[in-house]
Amino acid sequence: VQLRTSADSSKVCILRSQRCRNSINSIVVGIMSEESSVSASVRRRIKKPDEEQSPQKNPSASDSAKPCEQPLQHNKPASENEVVTWFPRHNGKSWISYKVEVDALWVAMVVAGFVTRFWRLDFPSHVVFDEVHFGKFASYYLNGQFFFDVHPPLGKLLFALIGYLCGYDGSFLFPNIGVDFPPNVPYVMMRALSALAGSLLIPCVYQIMIEMGFSSRVALLAGIFTILDNSLVIQSRVIMLDSCVIFLTYLSILCYLKFYHCRNKAFSETWHKWLILTGVALGCLLGIKYTGLFGLAFIGILTLCDLWQLMGDIELALVDLSLHILLRGIYLLGIPVLFNISLFYIHLLLLTQSGPGDAFVSKAFRSSLQSTHTPHPQIETLPNSTLLRYGTHLTLRSVDLACWLHSHPHLYPLKYPDGRGSSYQQQVTCYEFKDSNNVWAVRRPGDPNNAAIGNDTSPIKNNDTIELVHVASNKLLNSHDVAAPLTPVNQEVAAYINYSAQFVPYLHWRLVCIKWSMLCIKWSTFPALYAPCPSGCCLKLAWGPDILVSRATSEIKIDS
Repeated sequence: VQLRTSADSSKVCILRSQRCRNSINSIVVGIMSEESSVSASVRRRIKKPDEEQSPQKNPSASDSAKPCEQPLQHNKPASENEVVTWFPRHNGKSWISYKVEVDALWVAMVVAGFVTRFWRLDFPSHVVFDEVHFGKFASYYLNGQFFFDVHPPLGKLLFALIGYLCGYDGSFLFPNIGVDFPPNVPYVMMRALSALAGSLLIPCVYQIMIEMGFSSRVALLAGIFTILDNSLVIQSRVIMLDSCVIFLTYLSILCYLKFYHCRNKAFSETWHKWLILTGVALGCLLGIKYTGLFGLAFIGILTLCDLWQLMGDIELALVDLSLHILLRGIYLLGIPVLFNISLFYIHLLLLTQSGPGDAFVSKAFRSSLQSTHTPHPQIETLPNSTLLRYGTHLTLRSVDLACWLHSHPHLYPLKYPDGRGSSYQQQVTCYEFKDSNNVWAVRRPGDPNNAAIGNDTSPIKNNDTIELVHVASNKLLNSHDVAAPLTPVNQEVAAYINYSAQFVPYLHWRLVCIKWSMLCIKWSTFPALYAPCPSGCCLKLAWGPDILVSRATSEIKIDS
């Protein structure tokens, strides 16, 4: 029988009656003093609150007993040392608890970085510097047009992702510096990526100084220098990759310093976490610019020094040393390599349309792009081939430079800065992209003052003398004894303009097969001494169809 006293609710009076042979009709509860004798049939024990914390402590004889008034409901009998509590006391410790320390200087660095980088980010509202390139690449991604760039795709993919999330359709190609942005171009949000990287660079520099053991005052000074650096401010306010490269370089160093400070807790969760984050930062760095290789080399040198110290530890087991080397190789080399392979997979997955990058890839690759006129490559024989005839329009591509023979209405300057003179005729260059000014027509030698192609459509034979007409400007390809603009030891090549200035035109060119898969258009003033072409050799002209030379007829054939 359990009774609760009215004087002290925290004290519980437990009365246990012995089993009697006769039935118990009533229970008598009395208050007895210390001197009174305890009934032989009733035991009483008073449990104090302090005894709940130490159950082994027996109640003292001096504890005064207090009467119990209202009995509780008849529950399951408790054992002698068991205390029944309806509402157990909570120990005050939460399941999830974190200790948060706020560095006021670090917070000040973050605020100052965001203010200086994001203030009036919409100014200027026109294309600035290299935005003409990276903004254009983002538009190519949104249009699916294949392009070529020397940098890895991560930064340009992020710019394109921001444009996609803002509803941009890629219609603006950032044509020239100074061109105003149309209303549908989210250039502010695209610039915000560089601004975000530039803002986070400042607390990153501050934290690196702290991790290297400098005081907060020195770290604050380094952060102020980073805030006030004018070049970093400018790079953080345009659609360029430099701001992201600098931030990721410092981020990888910071993560490695965090990892280095965990060297006494090898293979712990924190040890793995910072080493993995270092590898991820290096992967992102290499995915934006290949200049990130310098950051990878720096981290690699620090890793080698760390491993050298571990090799000198005679207490370190060989298995643990091997595991140190293996995990560093997986995290610091494997993660960046796999990450960049994934980036190029996404890059090629998005660019499925023919675009300005066609000039830099093989013909087999161009044939896999949509909206391209490049036929699939065929080997040795082309049963549906037709003869290459006079009057055919074609483009000529340089094998070494991967660019096309090109001309435009601009003229060579009358005098160069070094005092040399020129022919003042139309410029002929090598252009890297597909353009209507790359198209030339083949004709038989004729009147130099009349660039008409004529109606002659007879087949062209190997070693034939031809003339090339620039279709857009109706000028003949010419070379003469005038020094070239960039390499004076060579002759100038121009589109002939008759100024009646005693310039003798040299307009004749010879089509010569020099080796397998190569065609030479030789200036006919000098003899071309080449071996005869073997039967069925393929000659590639620009991005267009294959050209074949037949040994029997010595006629050049073009794939239909």
